[in-house]
Amino acid sequence: MKITTSETILLYLAEISDLLNESTGNYLHKRHNILKLFEEKRKGSAVTTIQRLLLTSNIEKIVENGEVFYKITNQGKLKINKKFRLNDINRKWDKKWRILIFDIPEKSRTARNILRHKLSSLGFGLLQKSVWISPYDVVREVSDFLKLHKLDKGVIFFEANTIGEETNQQIANTTWKLNELNEKYDEILSDYTLNEDKNQASTTFQNHYLSFLHEDPCLPQELYPKPWHGNKVQKLYFKLVKLNITK
Repeated sequence: MKITTSETILLYLAEISDLLNESTGNYLHKRHNILKLFEEKRKGSAVTTIQRLLLTSNIEKIVENGEVFYKITNQGKLKINKKFRLNDINRKWDKKWRILIFDIPEKSRTARNILRHKLSSLGFGLLQKSVWISPYDVVREVSDFLKLHKLDKGVIFFEANTIGEETNQQIANTTWKLNELNEKYDEILSDYTLNEDKNQASTTFQNHYLSFLHEDPCLPQELYPKPWHGNKVQKLYFKLVKLNITK
């Protein structure tokens, strides 16, 4: 899935930002000259998007010594985290699964679609037909949502320490197809290493990584396959972003 210019800007300004500073140990400036991140042919689109993000209070403008910088706001962080669940990266797991099973009739298709969208946004994965699971503690959010939309009937929601006879890693891999994603991460690492044009390689690599954030469920580390190439990709991404910002 292609990442939008708006998402690119917010992710950079979030440094995939101070949302990840504690877990990665990386530090980037809290304000950026964001236009440096775009090729010349994309700067027109970036300027338009920046104006829209300013109007919606997702970013703020700072002028220092005649130079313009932009900083992400708390609202902007909330917006980008809803899409990419950055706060869940490297979060400790309490070893419990949240499991939701629903049996909503076909005539209530709209309600089913609303529920599916909400579950996806909360980080749930589809284990099998109408059975959704998540390692995240989202009991309150789900319960409030079900009551708000009057979906209590036909829905079973509970917590469990285990699911069947499979290991937690096997369950996670089946639900989120982690082996396939791990291969993709390995491929972009190889492509970057083999490409002698490092400027081009850096741009391609960063775009690929950002697009993969749509696919990565940001699970607790113990649920990923070993070795998990996503960790190497993330570290390289931060290194390249820092080089771009400080140029």
